[in-house]
Amino acid sequence: MTKYQSVYKSEAAKKSYIAAYDRTLKSWPVPYKSKYVSTSYGKTHIVVSGPEDGEPIVLMHGKGGSATSWIDSVAALSNKHRVYGLDILGDVGKSSVEKSYTNRSEFADWLTQVLDGLAIQKTYMVGLSMGSYLTINYAIEKPERLNKIVLLSPAATFSPFSTGFILSGSISTMLGFDFLVKRFYRSMIAADKLSESDEIKQEVMGMKCARLPMEKPYILPEMLSDDDLISLEVPTLLVVGELDNVNRDSPAVVFERAKKLIPNIQTFVVPGAGHSLNISKPEVINSAILNFL
Repeated sequence: MTKYQSVYKSEAAKKSYIAAYDRTLKSWPVPYKSKYVSTSYGKTHIVVSGPEDGEPIVLMHGKGGSATSWIDSVAALSNKHRVYGLDILGDVGKSSVEKSYTNRSEFADWLTQVLDGLAIQKTYMVGLSMGSYLTINYAIEKPERLNKIVLLSPAATFSPFSTGFILSGSISTMLGFDFLVKRFYRSMIAADKLSESDEIKQEVMGMKCARLPMEKPYILPEMLSDDDLISLEVPTLLVVGELDNVNRDSPAVVFERAKKLIPNIQTFVVPGAGHSLNISKPEVINSAILNFL
């Protein structure tokens, strides 16, 4: 079994990020439990909220985020559902990698072990950005484990990354200068300035503390083939922000391809929103998710 270097630039960076993570949890709007599930790929950390007998919803965050990214959604989603916010194995957060998953099948194996460890036979799953890409991959591999999926601002998946996003994200993360990271993050939420919330501070710190290349899932987002998308059978909601700058193509082009290839799909564009929909337009997103589920 191969051991991997820490996702963090240093032990001090890790401590700073985890402290920021814990500060965000202090503002968690509903009661929660912090759980760990051991898998053959490493230990996965999960933030659990909502009634124990509620239907499960698994939340998959975007790259550079964590379970706490859902702080503006968890109250609405956990009113009647049992909500499981994962720290995706290999990204910043409290999960720890022991071996990498290098293909779709291994990724599905890891996530299936997590669901089994939580005693979840079938679930709803909501993904953001990279989390959407991983969610749709799981739906293709293990459709029997999912009721419905929600894809928020899927990274690549339906369209190639834009060149501007790749350059800006790489430079900001590599150099780690505060003004560059904040400028990049503002572009993700299509905002002129950032709030001073603990969650936003944590997101910014995650970009500054992470090592390159990150110890992360090794099936990074890419445009899926027509055959992949045609094989998707799980009912799907696809939501994209009007001002999303991560992918090359516009929401209209993304929706056209999705509808052409996936028979059981609904689409929704969020006016005035950027890529990080759960942060920029949480009320709209929460309503869309619950209505679909």
